[in-house]
Amino acid sequence: MFNEVFQDPAIDNIRFELVKIEEIRDEDFYPGYRVTVHYNLEGLTDNIKFDLTTGDSIIPEVQSYKHQSILLDKTIKFLAYPIEQVLSEKLHTIIERNVLTTRMRDFYDIYTLIKMQENVINFVSLKNSFENTMQRRKAVIQPNDYQKVIEVLSVDENVKKLWHLYQSNYSYAEDIAYKDTIQTIRYLMDRIQKVK
Repeated sequence: MFNEVFQDPAIDNIRFELVKIEEIRDEDFYPGYRVTVHYNLEGLTDNIKFDLTTGDSIIPEVQSYKHQSILLDKTIKFLAYPIEQVLSEKLHTIIERNVLTTRMRDFYDIYTLIKMQENVINFVSLKNSFENTMQRRKAVIQPNDYQKVIEVLSVDENVKKLWHLYQSNYSYAEDIAYKDTIQTIRYLMDRIQKVK
């Protein structure tokens, strides 16, 4: 399917190439496939990864978004997970994995989404989505447990080292302190717990 789409590029000076498709087995939290695509835009090249999954219940429902293309004079409409669903899955993964987490991208994403999009988050929907994620993954987290996990994460040297490694590999994260990601996680979990 991807190769078929890439045969007819929407823009003459951009090319896409399917690099690989691999099964996602992140402890069955995200069963599905990860598709890696290489693009070349007039010498600017990089890879993009898409995660494709099915069977997830999405709360709130999938939302319609609009994005103004920077290359074409048109608006692109697409369906995507609501921000509450994205945050709930990332929060749950961090809390559930505790100090065994290796997914520093989740820390970055949570921090960045809150900094850029907090004004659009519906915290009632976030709580519902978080509770749904716990039920679907069969891993209920009690308020006292998440508070303890966040405290442990805040001082764990191995997770801090992983964060510093992530920062050295991804310049967009280099100015974000680990403690600030932890404070953001704590803030979100506290907001979820305060929703009646």
